[in-house]
Amino acid sequence: MAQLTSTLQIKAIDAASTTLTRVANKITQLSRVAKTASLGTVMRKDATRVSRAATNTSTSIAAPLALIGRYGYMAAYNFEKVKNKIEAVGSKVDPLTGNLTALNDADMTKLSATFKGLNKDFPFTNSEIAGAALELFKAGMKLEQVYGTLGPTLQLAQAGDIGREEASDIATNVLTAMRLPMETAEQARASVIKVADVLSYAANASNTDVRKMGETFKY
Repeated sequence: MAQLTSTLQIKAIDAASTTLTRVANKITQLSRVAKTASLGTVMRKDATRVSRAATNTSTSIAAPLALIGRYGYMAAYNFEKVKNKIEAVGSKVDPLTGNLTALNDADMTKLSATFKGLNKDFPFTNSEIAGAALELFKAGMKLEQVYGTLGPTLQLAQAGDIGREEASDIATNVLTAMRLPMETAEQARASVIKVADVLSYAANASNTDVRKMGETFKY
């Protein structure tokens, strides 16, 4: 009887163990599913965050790039506009005949290269440098003279803290009033350097500025 009872207990335990094992397996599967679902949720949330970050980054980058693109377009447009004005009013001396002739494409290409070269030496845009050259042409200077005076004129603008076009106007007014030599590019350059030096020195040594000194020298 005792042996039969023991046998029945063992069978009951085995049966119970089998059932408990199935339950445990089910619980493990459910746990894995739950973890997978949670992981999927986290992954979806992370993907959403990444997507939002990418969108925000794209937007934050696109806006400045659009602004730079627009600025670049306007800068190029203004540069071309000033060059067109220079081509309309500028002239040069024909080395063969000594007569004045209009500027051609080769002259404008060389001028553009000069403006861009000066852009590396002075804190002015290509359009601003071209504007200073335009004022020199409008004052009656020829191409060769502009090549000689443009650099020193920009130095005068920088030293006197005045506009490029105003510096060009002051320089040409003083050159004309004082009748300084400016037939060749070398003469024009030397004369403008002399004007810039005198104006800057006088402005620094007295209670005045380059603008007032330039106005005085006109007379």
